[in-house]
Amino acid sequence: MENDKKIKLGQVLRRDSGQAITMMLLFISGIMLSATVIAGLLIVYQVRQAIDAGASARSVFAADAGTEAALYCFYKEMNSSVEVKTCNKIGVFLSSGSVYGVDLSFSKDDGTFTDGLWSDNVAGLRIIARGSSGKTVRFLENTFKF
Repeated sequence: MENDKKIKLGQVLRRDSGQAITMMLLFISGIMLSATVIAGLLIVYQVRQAIDAGASARSVFAADAGTEAALYCFYKEMNSSVEVKTCNKIGVFLSSGSVYGVDLSFSKDDGTFTDGLWSDNVAGLRIIARGSSGKTVRFLENTFKF
């Protein structure tokens, strides 16, 4: 009788043993698929960053061009009574398709910043230039002490 139970138990295991292998194959396949999807997503992000590197460089150079334009305007207008706000420019388009904007302000002796006319208590000059190309935006801030 004990031999009958063993045979029946062995036959049952033989019939169900294919299910365990199938379940393991499905489980391992799911893990492999998940790893492949994650790796593909990471590669897509890296490709996007590589493409945006050129736009980032154009944005930095556009902001630099804005800084230079603001310095030129400041030194050109420094001896006149024109408000420095005329040097502030928004949305200047460059031939590369980039755009820059400039905010020029003075720093006082107490460390605060003000826009407007040149005065005797001015301690420095601050230029904030914004360059953009495509979806990329870069800012450059320059502070000059007198």
